[in-house]
Amino acid sequence: MAMGGGAVLELTPQALGQAEEVPKNDSTPPVNVGVVGCGIWGRKPLKTLATIPNAPVVAVSDTYLAYLRRGLRGAPKAKGYPSHTELLSDENVQAVVVATPTHQHREVVLAALEAGKHVYCEAPMAHDIDDARAIAKAAEAAPKLNFQVGLQTRSDSQRHFLIDFVRTGAMGKNALARGQWHKKTSWRRVSPNAARQRELNWRLDRKLSLGLIGEIGVHQVDALGWFMNEVMHGAMNAQKHKFARYNLKEIKVADKKRKAGDPIVFNTKGTLNINGKSAPVSMQISIAKREGDKLKVSGKTKLRMSQFGITPPAPKITLGLITTGDEVSVEFEWFVAPKK
Repeated sequence: MAMGGGAVLELTPQALGQAEEVPKNDSTPPVNVGVVGCGIWGRKPLKTLATIPNAPVVAVSDTYLAYLRRGLRGAPKAKGYPSHTELLSDENVQAVVVATPTHQHREVVLAALEAGKHVYCEAPMAHDIDDARAIAKAAEAAPKLNFQVGLQTRSDSQRHFLIDFVRTGAMGKNALARGQWHKKTSWRRVSPNAARQRELNWRLDRKLSLGLIGEIGVHQVDALGWFMNEVMHGAMNAQKHKFARYNLKEIKVADKKRKAGDPIVFNTKGTLNINGKSAPVSMQISIAKREGDKLKVSGKTKLRMSQFGITPPAPKITLGLITTGDEVSVEFEWFVAPKK
């Protein structure tokens, strides 16, 4: 791959959906973590972080003092704060885990990104579509910060093995997917304090909770979209046009005040060819140094399928017709190294 006037980036299906696995590097500098929310879910990532040497927990926060004390027992060297705003003001905190009730995610995530912190947000990402869009927009506007939603199956190595098998069609044509959750439990919590009991039982309030399908089923729904994206694949005529070609026409450094070690970010303009048709596209591309001589080259942009003569798919299912919007996001990620 070459970078320069008239350069071509070819986005293969492998580049778009099956990027090379990043080799583990135990010499990665530590990232100081703060955990917002020390309830049942918050204490789980606290337990996990305690096993990761490069992710020391330096701060925890919770508005309920009893939970805050429990959180501090899981991270005895951390500072305790009664609010997320105080934790985010701690300059020693570089990244935060957001483990508050779902309807509070937007406020905490936006504040964390504004404070320049990397964010890992427990799933579901948001309580409603407006909150989800606000979070996504804020994360997109902070390209130097990492933002991730805690969707369980995305980090499961077995799923990464299965996805290639499913997408190749080796097991036949996908006709039906069924997600299940087998756990006899209750969300109801009891407290001698009536106000506290209402706070604990936010999942039982339809105005605050997405219910079982949103709070638990989100993982199965995400896996379904991830594994069975053949509808979109078919709409893009991917069997006939296996490459998306980006003809680079113009490239400029986006941030000239970057710090040492930060990726170099470029604003580029060019022509993207998908489905045998071309359209002008602007795309931000970043180049970051990785282990040894490797470079990570990544980019993303938004486009409309109709620009490339593609009709948004409308698959028919048992419950009716599902319609999809015209706008999609195209992303790619490569790891390149000089030939030996």
